[in-house]
Amino acid sequence: MDRSNKDKAYERLCKGLTIKLSADLPLAEGKILSIRSNKVITNIGKKMVKPGMHLIFYQMEDPIIDEDTGEVVVDAYFEEFGTARLEKVLEKASFAKPFDMKNFDKLKKGLKVVMK
Repeated sequence: MDRSNKDKAYERLCKGLTIKLSADLPLAEGKILSIRSNKVITNIGKKMVKPGMHLIFYQMEDPIIDEDTGEVVVDAYFEEFGTARLEKVLEKASFAKPFDMKNFDKLKKGLKVVMK
């Protein structure tokens, strides 16, 4: 097989793999609905995640603008509050246990959640 055909074969293989992974592991985004004991309850259900998957809790921060010049000195960014492992997944919600409890007190209802 010459180089050109080999490159095309690799490209087709990569595209197929991307489609398969996207179908098996879709990007899951949601928010924290509640915090009970040492568990975080999210609005991400079983159509998007499975037990054992990992989540990141975060919050988007607005850009910081110098009031005198109007110049953006810090672009919009996200602040991460921790990660967790999904333990129980229901139809429309999931229960996750944070890996590191030192930031547990920073987790709150409404924080954004994304699959890691």
